[in-house]
Amino acid sequence: MRHSPTITSKVAAHPVLLELAGSVLLDHCDTLQLGVTHVADVLPGEPAQPLHRDDFNWGHVKNRTHPLSVTTIIALDAFTPTTGGTRVIPASHRWSDAYEASTSRETWKDGIYAEKSYPSGLHDHLALQPELKPGSALSVLGVTVHGAGANSSVDARRRALVIQYCVGWIRATHANFLLYPPEIAREFPEPVQRLLGYQLEAKHCGQLEQGVDPISLLQD
Repeated sequence: MRHSPTITSKVAAHPVLLELAGSVLLDHCDTLQLGVTHVADVLPGEPAQPLHRDDFNWGHVKNRTHPLSVTTIIALDAFTPTTGGTRVIPASHRWSDAYEASTSRETWKDGIYAEKSYPSGLHDHLALQPELKPGSALSVLGVTVHGAGANSSVDARRRALVIQYCVGWIRATHANFLLYPPEIAREFPEPVQRLLGYQLEAKHCGQLEQGVDPISLLQD
């Protein structure tokens, strides 16, 4: 996204995507922010991604009753069972915290938390694998269990543009202020600047000082 004004202005800030994310999240926050923007590339021969919830990123937030994020996956190549189309478990957003705790596992590397997912094979039989044409999109709640499938093709890549929106009061997955410091953020339209975190949340969070909205830093 950093190197593509088109993605920035016409995709990440697309009214349809913002309306979709807002319909889920804005009952629980004042603003939306971008959590992740990247291209996922599943190459031929690549195994399936472990099934997971995107909201596992914020596992320390307990007893929540709503998603913290919504992710839209835009197909750049054809999504099929052969090329590694995204797998989704319908109604998994209703799984209880107790069930999640008893079936998921955390992975650590060199004493550092790496990721949380479900063991391979445990829930695979519950997953659907919708086929998408290039340009089509699939949106999932942050609490919906999903993951890229295996690419068993000989020469077909499976690329996707992944855009995650999350509630404005939580720490974004990507360090947007480093990826898009003021000198870069100034090149974007104001709606995108706000999505990158240059805005107040709940009137006080993210202020420069004495309640000053950080968007003013980009308007000097």
